[in-house]
Amino acid sequence: MNNRKIALFVEGQTEYIFVREFLLKWYGYESSLLGYDCYTLYASKLESVNRAFGSKESENYYLIIRVNNDARVLSQILKQSEGLVGRGYSLVVGLRDMYCQQYRNHAKHHAIDENLNQKFKKAVQEEIDKSPVAANISFHFAIMEVEAWMLGLRGKSGEADPETTFFHPCDQLRTERQSEGKNYDKSESDVESVCSDFSKATYEWLLTSTKCQSFKDFIAAIV
Repeated sequence: MNNRKIALFVEGQTEYIFVREFLLKWYGYESSLLGYDCYTLYASKLESVNRAFGSKESENYYLIIRVNNDARVLSQILKQSEGLVGRGYSLVVGLRDMYCQQYRNHAKHHAIDENLNQKFKKAVQEEIDKSPVAANISFHFAIMEVEAWMLGLRGKSGEADPETTFFHPCDQLRTERQSEGKNYDKSESDVESVCSDFSKATYEWLLTSTKCQSFKDFIAAIV
């Protein structure tokens, strides 16, 4: 059995939970197919969040690191990727939201700007290209937030593509949840509640839709 090892650096709690729940459902909670360990970065120290599944001998093993800062996703990848590749990780993946204070400062009228999206992506790729293991690094922005992917998976936005429609998808998800008598304040329990409604079939449906291209690109990289 071939063993594939991937390191995932994600921005924060929402991305971490989304990725973890996706992997569990995608691989059918089968420990022979999936293994992962989860860590969070405090200052410069990695601490286990005591959520693990399978083992490093599973067919697909993921080291998931929650960075807790959008800008540090890239800096941590650049710092650790060479060592990870040396330890047998075939791919080092980054995931962060496009929406951030820096984006808000540059976006006119607080609207999605595709040219600005491309500028952010280009700046990141230029830094990655300087790495001796650049070929083993795959960096992804959730457009505009991972909540856009959740909106797409919930399927309540009609024909609209959440990642090209909502500047701040978190607000839209909160509005939808409130209309259902539920909350969404990005707490662990709220994010897990949203993700609990998704199945492998739900993910497959979005992957074959015309929506959320950044979701498709990210999933193609990690599975």
